[in-house]
Amino acid sequence: MAWLCGSGSEEVATPSRSSPRTRVKPAVKEAAKDVRPARDTSRVRFAGSKASTPKRATKTKASARPPGHPSQRAVSLKWLLGTFMPQHPEIEQELMTTGEVVDFIVKPATEERQCCYADLIGDDDVSGLGALSSGQEFYFVSHPWSSPLVDTVAMLREHFNDDRQRLWRLGQPALPWSKVYIWLDLFAVNQYTEVGAKRFLPKLDEVLSDAVQNLLVLDMQGELFGRTWCLYEAWKSRAKSDVSIVMLTYDADLSTMEQALLDMDVRFSSATDPADNKALVAALQTEAGLNSVTQGLKDALVASELATIPSANLGFDAYALEQLRNTACLCRVYGHYVEAEELYERVLVCQENELGEGHVDTLDTVAAMANLMRLEGRNAEAAPLCVRVLKGRQSSLGASHPKTLQAVDALAQLHAGQGEYEEAEPLYKRALKMRQQTIGADAPETLSSVTNLGRLFLDSSKLDSAEPLLLRALRVRERTLGKGHLDTLDSVQDLAVLYCVQGKLDESEELFKRAVEGREQALGTDHPRTLMATHNYAVLLAKHGSSATAQPILERVANRRVKMLGEEHPDTLLSLLALAGVHEDLGHLPDAEALYRRVLRAQTQTLGAAHRATLETNRSLSQVLKAQGKSAKDKGRV
Repeated sequence: MAWLCGSGSEEVATPSRSSPRTRVKPAVKEAAKDVRPARDTSRVRFAGSKASTPKRATKTKASARPPGHPSQRAVSLKWLLGTFMPQHPEIEQELMTTGEVVDFIVKPATEERQCCYADLIGDDDVSGLGALSSGQEFYFVSHPWSSPLVDTVAMLREHFNDDRQRLWRLGQPALPWSKVYIWLDLFAVNQYTEVGAKRFLPKLDEVLSDAVQNLLVLDMQGELFGRTWCLYEAWKSRAKSDVSIVMLTYDADLSTMEQALLDMDVRFSSATDPADNKALVAALQTEAGLNSVTQGLKDALVASELATIPSANLGFDAYALEQLRNTACLCRVYGHYVEAEELYERVLVCQENELGEGHVDTLDTVAAMANLMRLEGRNAEAAPLCVRVLKGRQSSLGASHPKTLQAVDALAQLHAGQGEYEEAEPLYKRALKMRQQTIGADAPETLSSVTNLGRLFLDSSKLDSAEPLLLRALRVRERTLGKGHLDTLDSVQDLAVLYCVQGKLDESEELFKRAVEGREQALGTDHPRTLMATHNYAVLLAKHGSSATAQPILERVANRRVKMLGEEHPDTLLSLLALAGVHEDLGHLPDAEALYRRVLRAQTQTLGAAHRATLETNRSLSQVLKAQGKSAKDKGRV
């Protein structure tokens, strides 16, 4: 439906929120060594100036702090890997979260002295020798306490291995682990006297200012992007340089955490302690305003990744190509399409030359490029790429492989987006049949196929075929995920749209209310997905003859979207068009004319004068002008 808001997603499907967490493979049992074997990566060159990598200062900011300052409590990576982790094998064996490590290891060890764990390290003349930074340069580590500590440690080990260091240190010698100091809150913060935002924020700000970089440790779900402490730390770090915040994404494909990246918003983040969350949000609001903080963080993440990408002279290097792919994904998610395409093209050239055109990794990059073109409305260019991916995966992986079925979905979405429903239908049916046979009727991916086919039937006016599919998806999700789960609420909205088209307005209104209330409770009133449901509910009210009730709701949604997404975003334009239609229904023709002109300007600039949506808006404007007794000449004053 034209008024059902939504946005494009990565070709590689985002895992359902109910799927199990995929962990970084831990590698912490070996004793830490300063001398490690290394590959020859001397051929890898990097773009940018030496300013892209922080320089080692002769006198650090931390060294100027008074004795006992938290900035002097960073621990060496050698001590972490070679002493602490081997002393506590239960951390890996039981997958203890950081919070559990604090409760069951750190606090019992420090309870008698009421000190931080770093103080205990300094008392040990053997394992503690050189284990504390004591004024030397250090790296701050942002990580959610709800994730296993072993995952954080594994990510740090990977970041500071010799091969990785040669990439991000721009050819400077790799640091031995005995000289790599990392600031981890579980060791550096006194869990008795320094806990809590109100108490510790001033010191934390000083630590963040003193750190060389802030390393953001990501899990496969991107949980860090929803934690207020982590976002606060990233915000306070970002101003020092283009690479003052660095995402650690090793063994993680950024496309799997796309929704977390899109949803990153300080207004909707959380902390374990509500009082901490309130204090952190208040500090950010006072400093810059929450919308500015959110956008500033997104811009800083992109700038950081772009500042350290490999140069165009790159040979084939797996580590560097991984970095290019993740940077391209980040650029795509945050709307930097030109940069994303350039990066994908560079990866593709390397892969085709070294791996071949039909290699599965090569096809993954082709699929990402096709998705990018589809998001930009370049469907004619995306189509042959989608076909290439489907044929290649079918040949190398088989017809029922999950990646092959993702390629089937991508081609079907391309056809459906262009109104080619007859071409899309057999593809969606094929994906659904294969998934039912291989992973079962109730699997999240199968339910996505059920939903895709149901929505296709809805868009192509095959309403009798759409209803049983959309009902099936809703009932299974209610049973397996719960009535308040976001995927369930998506199905609630799909069914609400169907009933609205069928003229069952009472049933539709009840479902729309449920979708709106559920998203408000789960996400907040201004979350993009809540605004989508609210927009559709208001449109239903207008169709129900309640345009006067719908008007203020649509005005609020449109204003929020303009502020959050910008004037030319497709979702913003949908709300402005719906509001124009409501004004037209109410006889507010000058208001309707102004809105149609506003949308028409944006569509002409972004889509072109000949695009179907632009032509539709043009027709609506003509009708409003005619109703006011204005001539065709007046239409030209856009």
